[in-house]
Amino acid sequence: MAINVSFYNTSSDPRMINKTLTLVSSLSCDLLDSTDITHPVILTDNPAALHSVNYMYIADFSRYYFVKTEIVNGSICKITGDCDVLMSFKTGVLNTKVLLDRTANDNYNNLYLADEKIRKYAYERTQAKLFPNNVLNRDGYCVLITAGGAPSNS
Repeated sequence: MAINVSFYNTSSDPRMINKTLTLVSSLSCDLLDSTDITHPVILTDNPAALHSVNYMYIADFSRYYFVKTEIVNGSICKITGDCDVLMSFKTGVLNTKVLLDRTANDNYNNLYLADEKIRKYAYERTQAKLFPNNVLNRDGYCVLITAGGAPSNS
C-alpha cells in the first residue's frame, strides 16, 4: 500500500510536546503489510532524499514518528517509525487539566498537597491588597471575604 510521508529533521528534545521541525522531503512510500500504526515500517527507493531525516509524519495515520533508517539491497531504504505520542496527541495533552503532585518549578508547588520534599512554614500570613477605584456596588456596599483567622472567645 502506498502512502504519502513527510520527512523532517528535528533537534528538539524528545520529551518536548511542541518540536521544531524542518521539512526535508515528502515522498510516496510503500507500507509493509505486517506493520502496525504505532511502529510502522515503510520502504522507499530514494535513500538520498532521507540523508538527515530523524522524524516523519504520516497523514493517513495522523501521527508523528521518530525514525530509524537502514539501507537494504543497495537502493531500497527501510524506515522504521516509533510513534511520538506527545506530538501526535499534543492538542489533547495540552488541553488536559491536571493537579501536579510535584514539579521542578518552585513557583507551581501546591502547598496544600502533602509532600515531604517541599518545605512548608506554619506562620500567619497577612496580605494587604489595594482595592480598585470602583469596588462598591451601586448601593455603596462591597462584600469582603476572609479565610482563617483567630477563633472567637464567645
